Amino acid sequence: MKDTYILGTGYHLPKRKVDNHMISEVINTSDEFIRARIGVETRFHAQSTEATSDLMLMAAQQAVADAGITLEQVDMLIVNTLSPDIHDPSQACVLASKLGLAELPVFDIRAQCSGLIYGVNIAKNFVAMGEAKYVLVVAGELLSKRMDTSDAGRNLAVMLGDGCGAAVVGQQHSDARASAKIEDIQLCGDGRQWESLVTRAPGTAQRQFHVPDDGDLGHFYMRMNGPNVFQHGVSKFCEVATQILSRNNLKVADIDKFIVHQPNLRMLEEIQARLDIDPAKVPINVTRYGNMASASTAVTLAENCHNKTIKAGDRVLMLSYGAGATWAGALLQF
Repeated sequence: MKDTYILGTGYHLPKRKVDNHMISEVINTSDEFIRARIGVETRFHAQSTEATSDLMLMAAQQAVADAGITLEQVDMLIVNTLSPDIHDPSQACVLASKLGLAELPVFDIRAQCSGLIYGVNIAKNFVAMGEAKYVLVVAGELLSKRMDTSDAGRNLAVMLGDGCGAAVVGQQHSDARASAKIEDIQLCGDGRQWESLVTRAPGTAQRQFHVPDDGDLGHFYMRMNGPNVFQHGVSKFCEVATQILSRNNLKVADIDKFIVHQPNLRMLEEIQARLDIDPAKVPINVTRYGNMASASTAVTLAENCHNKTIKAGDRVLMLSYGAGATWAGALLQF
């Protein structure tokens, strides 16, 4: 089995910054409530003419350049999103067309907020077995078009932001600007949690795949059992971190940076407290970007690579948790 690396990263955010006062003009809430409950101050929302693939295109191009390769050298594309441009075919096919990629394997995964780590693990296995040389993994969301501004959906809607992150997985080579050896990955899920955060339509569990009154019933919108997601999520964030550290004979203090999915500030604070992590080791952007679902971990990794917060020699632990439930961890050595 060949060693595998994250060779390059990229990220992209829309230009339009939306603060809590702007949100409170369309949702029955307030700046004070949002800051106190979830810690979000601003987020970025795409224009009505933009699609998820537009955000993905920019992040993917940056990641490929950062890896020191060309798009022609990419031989597999893996995409994770819960906000695709169209229902079918896959978002990967749409993005591949925009990137000018042809005649290569392209496919979507649906690991929700754990999508980056799930995608990196799939890519790692293809590279390690010699079936691919460079795999582009993209996790992006345009959630502002999925916001339910009614009272039924406001507690979730107020935290949502748009963005995209990407990573190139492959064998190490001299032209990569920076690389991170993938030392360990753990994936997990528990389908018994699927109703804790769910969008019911369109889908075959309804009378029809799509019926006119679905919107009136709220089936088109995400519905969340907040307390359950918080409790289960914090538990699994900490569990997967402990498991990876234990089997690699490491302690929390041995990790230089924790790149954690950014659901909301209160969950991050609870994870820090339970694992006794130095807050300086946990980059936080949820206050500025909101919860970007699967894009969150990808953007956080790329942002901290590009601004040099993560440096050569650092050991990094990535952690994610998403609807389903899915959760994952990845140990990286830069």
